[in-house]
Amino acid sequence: MTWTGFLLGFALLQGVRFLYFFPFFKKRDQEVWPLVVPVYGEIQILKMIERPSWWVILLYLPMVSWIMWMVVFSETLQVFGRRSTADRALAIFTLGIYLPVIGNSKDSKYEGARLRGNKSGNREWIEAVTFAIIAATVIRTFTIEAYTIPTSSMEKSMMIGDFLFVSKINYGPRMPMTPLSLPLMHNEVPLLGFPSFLSWVEFDYHRLPGFAKVKNNDIVVFNYPMDSDLPVDKRTNYIKRCVAIPGDSLYIENRQLFINGDSAHLPDRAEPQFSYVVRTNGQGFNKRTLLELDITEGGQSSRTDYVYLLTPENVEKLSNYSNVVAIEPLVETKGNTSELIFPNDPERYPWNVDNFGPLYIPEEGATVDISADNIRLFERIISFYEGHELEVKDNQVFIDGSLATSYTFEMDYYWMMGDNRHNSLDSRFWGYVPEDHVVGKASFIWMSYNKFQDGIKKIRKDRVFTFVHGKGKRTSLFPYFLVLLVGYYVVRRILNRRKNAA
Repeated sequence: MTWTGFLLGFALLQGVRFLYFFPFFKKRDQEVWPLVVPVYGEIQILKMIERPSWWVILLYLPMVSWIMWMVVFSETLQVFGRRSTADRALAIFTLGIYLPVIGNSKDSKYEGARLRGNKSGNREWIEAVTFAIIAATVIRTFTIEAYTIPTSSMEKSMMIGDFLFVSKINYGPRMPMTPLSLPLMHNEVPLLGFPSFLSWVEFDYHRLPGFAKVKNNDIVVFNYPMDSDLPVDKRTNYIKRCVAIPGDSLYIENRQLFINGDSAHLPDRAEPQFSYVVRTNGQGFNKRTLLELDITEGGQSSRTDYVYLLTPENVEKLSNYSNVVAIEPLVETKGNTSELIFPNDPERYPWNVDNFGPLYIPEEGATVDISADNIRLFERIISFYEGHELEVKDNQVFIDGSLATSYTFEMDYYWMMGDNRHNSLDSRFWGYVPEDHVVGKASFIWMSYNKFQDGIKKIRKDRVFTFVHGKGKRTSLFPYFLVLLVGYYVVRRILNRRKNAA
């Protein structure tokens, strides 16, 4: 949405607000001019319904505002003596159109909130649920969001069954782009399967200030760039490691990643996996052995050989088994190309997952030379992410109808890869991740559930209540949490006893 469209829409909303509340202000002999003043007008409405002025913040928060206005509509009818369920339903389901009908009726008069304390059990329950939804939506949108690891693309750094919190404030909360959305739902209504949002209104990308920028080796949650039929903030959430940031250059040689010419090494808590051929003397591995080694992907490929996805620790332990003859890395050789690999042009870019690049990661404001020979690297950026009309004609590149030999990037871009390098759908397949797709930073694992184990072993105790990033081995904070929780209840009980004794 352009700023002109936004201002026109904002002006329209001010007019609607004036029409809705004008008759109520007149009945109270209250000055109506504040209704044409943003923020101040909402504060006067809140005073009329005897609600705190700080609610005005909620009335302007995307995704929360429409819920809050439904509350305000209902409260307005209440203070004017219309407290029936039918009246409130009409106000909500007509999106407020019902309000001036009541405001202009002769039998409605201002009674204030004198009966607000005499609420039915159902009404108290509805109000409690409404404000719980509002609070959860604000927290989820602007601070932290719960997330579950659904696939093995980050094994063993992030594991299937990890439940974690993703921080929105590290990189700065991204303002919602599709404000007409059902709260606490991503892109569809569970079980029913239809979209949880309306695309009638879409805002441009804006982000509030954060504590830091995305750094190399951060584990990042972002919207999948290839969900082209969805608004940016409603695209599927992915989690990968950011291995290259704007301005970096990368290449992969025989599965080793290089950033700016230097070999890239993962941090302490990263456990990368690669494919290996495990050659045996004919004796295989039972389920118990695989569980002990935490080997969950791969299987038998011939009578004596097995292909497993292994960490360096797995390789070391397996090499000590008497039935293992050899363990050999499985590497895609140079020249073994695939149309599935970015930029999907094997003739010009004969790359694969283990031999890739070199490739420049675009930075906002940087300019690159473009031609028909290299346009495949940047065509999606120019046409889809940054919204220009791109055409290649007579071996020349035209942008927005003009001949172009260079291009200046309007956003930063990132390169995301899974630590499970041979079982990860990542940037090697679909390219760059624009900055407006970044959701937040994976920060804290509060629970980890291993579906391959039984009983209490299903809970990975060494991962519960641990930070995602950090130096050294993970340390569970769960025992400290239990001590604090018990201490809280003990202190609370002592204080209650003293209060009752007094």
